[in-house]
Amino acid sequence: MNATTKPAVSSKTKSANEGGITAVSVKPPRKVTYVFKATTSDNLSIPYVVAVDGKVLAAYAGRTARVSGKGGRLTVTVQQGQRVSLYLNSDAHPDFRKQPVYAVTPGERDVVVSITEKKGKHKDTDVPVLQANTAGAQGDAKKEDVYAAPLTGDIWMKVSHKYTADEVEPRLPNGTSSAVQKAVKSIYTGLSSSTLVINEPAKAERPARTLTVKFTDSNNPKDNISSYTLLADGLPRVHPGGYAALFTAALECKTPSITVSSCWRPMLGSIAHRAGLGLDVSVVGGTNMNRQELRRSLKVSSSSSKGNGDDKDNVTDAEVRAFSEYEQAIAQKKKADAELDAAAATLKSANKGGEAQRIMAAQERFAEAEKNAKLATDLRAKKRAVWDQQRDAGEPLQAKLFRASLLECSCVRQLFDPWFMEQNTKDSKQSEPNMQVTSNETLHAHHLHITVDDPKIL
Repeated sequence: MNATTKPAVSSKTKSANEGGITAVSVKPPRKVTYVFKATTSDNLSIPYVVAVDGKVLAAYAGRTARVSGKGGRLTVTVQQGQRVSLYLNSDAHPDFRKQPVYAVTPGERDVVVSITEKKGKHKDTDVPVLQANTAGAQGDAKKEDVYAAPLTGDIWMKVSHKYTADEVEPRLPNGTSSAVQKAVKSIYTGLSSSTLVINEPAKAERPARTLTVKFTDSNNPKDNISSYTLLADGLPRVHPGGYAALFTAALECKTPSITVSSCWRPMLGSIAHRAGLGLDVSVVGGTNMNRQELRRSLKVSSSSSKGNGDDKDNVTDAEVRAFSEYEQAIAQKKKADAELDAAAATLKSANKGGEAQRIMAAQERFAEAEKNAKLATDLRAKKRAVWDQQRDAGEPLQAKLFRASLLECSCVRQLFDPWFMEQNTKDSKQSEPNMQVTSNETLHAHHLHITVDDPKIL
């Protein structure tokens, strides 16, 4: 500023200006922690977002986070007096978020909310109830307020988005026919019966096609929700893309009918069905999607498995024998590998000791173990090839074609069935055969399951 310029305003500092001080109230920070205890699954991963004073935090604007149902914890720091709530499951999707649950407002202390799954029919609300206070280090101050809240079937249904007919088309895979679109929409406008008939008109390159879809309900929602029906509450909570994938695949492989055996359900299995992204099929045309005989036959007699004598039930007697021999080859391979590891350890120890006679004996043992391990590897591969051949030969064509079509659908993220397990349809790995060893394999030995791909939920 030059010497001739005058300031627009001037002021002087006043001494002892006590009256000019403004008191600002600063609320202390508080931690709110939610702990989840899902009693119906050991590996539940629950989608969630956090809202403070009714507004979703910026970190969750276009996505959800996940918390383990096996004691998983999530913590948010807010100011005293701010209200914290959660959006869970499919309701956590950025397009939905209509049902905030488990709201708490911290006061003088931090807050811990313990949420425990509760089976049976209950009408408990999701409002956390104050349980106890934890004493501080000196026993004279309380460290946190502890609340408890249930996670019932009713609450699962509350946080599971119920789709509308207007939400269908944007969620269908590209190329979905008008007949399938119409059929899928009818599910959300309200079916009058549990049977849906889809008529697809003829085109120049193919004749007209008809598919009958039968929906059956599982006991899980009926046993754990106080007011529930399949048509009004179960079917509309499933992502529309899942139905489109099933219907399109069935029509493409000229299957006259399918039975959809489980749709949305609240308290069984992984998060897929609870989030409306899982669908199960138990019958494809004339094929019951069941291969439990494969493992049951081995339990009867692992050394001389013969099957049940019926080669039209998806498991031939020849396959049972081949599978039994493959299992024995696997066991031999494990035994040979264990001996090779032990021989290698012995040789390493002998080399350290430096005693020539001991080293020579260890070398001979290792060479023998190495030879046997290779033989066991070759035998396992040979027996696996025989089982693959027998398994594929006994699989009905409609089941093969149905799976192949589903694997090509952009909506399908996972496909598990009695023959094969596909964890991720988007990667380049081959599907693994269902050997009915793991809990997931055993669960899908009697039906086909698809998980719909919606990354904004899972």
